[in-house]
Amino acid sequence: MNQISLVALDLDGTLLSLSGHISKQGKEVLGRLHDQGIAIMICSGRPFYSIQRIMEGIPFDYAGCLNGQITCTSDGTILQHLPDLDHQETSHLFALMKHYPMVCSFSKGKEFLHTCPTWFLPFGRLYQGLYWLYHKITHKPHYPHHLQRLKDIAPDHINKLCFASFPWILKAFARHLDPKTYAIYFVNATWLEIQPNGVSKGAAITAVQKYMHISKEAIVAIGDGENDIGMLQEAGIGVAMGNAMPKVKQQANQLAPSCHEDGAVVWLKENLL
Repeated sequence: MNQISLVALDLDGTLLSLSGHISKQGKEVLGRLHDQGIAIMICSGRPFYSIQRIMEGIPFDYAGCLNGQITCTSDGTILQHLPDLDHQETSHLFALMKHYPMVCSFSKGKEFLHTCPTWFLPFGRLYQGLYWLYHKITHKPHYPHHLQRLKDIAPDHINKLCFASFPWILKAFARHLDPKTYAIYFVNATWLEIQPNGVSKGAAITAVQKYMHISKEAIVAIGDGENDIGMLQEAGIGVAMGNAMPKVKQQANQLAPSCHEDGAVVWLKENLL
């Protein structure tokens, strides 16, 4: 543990509480690790501006944004930028989506857009209302957006498509996708993320590893979703949260308490401080 140079952390379901914030203890621990000379990397499905917003006032050195599609330093200097979904790939996903009751979300610049098949629009709006209510009850930050009809969305180059629905619907949808073309990640049972094949948090970890000139054994990675498996595989110590999905726990060599118990911070404090 004395040889650790880099700690890579997922946000949702890992470093963040149910309310979507980093605990006071978490801020203190990250600050102490940073003071010890250990680099902090945030690896998240979120875009860079969202990571900056969450980490405001908290020291970090690197970010693997959008599941590792963009790897950068904390000041936004790009270290690696992997391809977006192209027009053909996005068109294929939109065409397939027309047959499923689901809501699709994606970012364009600093906008986060939402769409669904036209026939599903009334149910999609009901879903958005329930989602707003959930955020209000749990005190999680919520940024409402207008739900648009799928046919009104141009299938331009998009970095990532996120699909929300019931687990069995998402699994049926995913079965139609070629893993040689797409990176397919279940972040949790009701949230599926699709990107070009080759995009992964593991690729982001590798980019930072080369930039820092450190070994794999000098890296700790902590996560909970299937999109975290790549970074656990590229770290000498891969830690799964207590609330992690089964496939993530299978890939980990250590286990932390759940995010409800501030488990990532507890593991860091007990093992690295």
